[in-house]
Amino acid sequence: MRAVFVEDAEKISIKEIEIPVVKKDEVLIKVAVAGICGSDIHTYKGLHPFRKPPVVIGHEVAGEVVRVGEAVTKFQVGDRVTVEPQIGTGESEGVFTGNVNYSDKRLAPGMGDWLGTMAEYFVSPEAQVIALPDSVSYDQAYL
Repeated sequence: MRAVFVEDAEKISIKEIEIPVVKKDEVLIKVAVAGICGSDIHTYKGLHPFRKPPVVIGHEVAGEVVRVGEAVTKFQVGDRVTVEPQIGTGESEGVFTGNVNYSDKRLAPGMGDWLGTMAEYFVSPEAQVIALPDSVSYDQAYL
C-alpha cells in the first residue's frame, strides 16, 4: 500500500509499505478520506513534540472496514467507520477527566507502532472505531 511519510523536516514522500497485520482486537480500514491537521503541519516542519520523522502522518480518517480481528464483535466487513484517534494510558489527569487529548500520556496514530492515517489502509483497535450512520458522509466523518 502507499503511505505518506514525513522523512525529515520539510521532506515528504509517498512510499510502498506492507498493509498492516490485524491483531485479534483490531479493525483494518480502507481509507476513504484522511484530514490534514495542524499537528501534521507541525510534524512536517519538524516542530511536533512527539511525532518525529520518519513517520506516516495523519490521525483524522473515515473509511470502510475490510478486515476484522478474531476478537472483534462490534464491526464487520463493509461497515462505514471513523476513529477516535487518541488512546489514554490512564496515567494522567487528561484521562481521568475524559479529556484524553490533553493528556501527556497517550497514544495516537503516528506514534510508536501505530501508523498514521495517510495511507491506503489503517489499523485501529476496535475500541477506538466508531460506526457511521448512513446520513454522515466520509467527508463529514473524518472531521
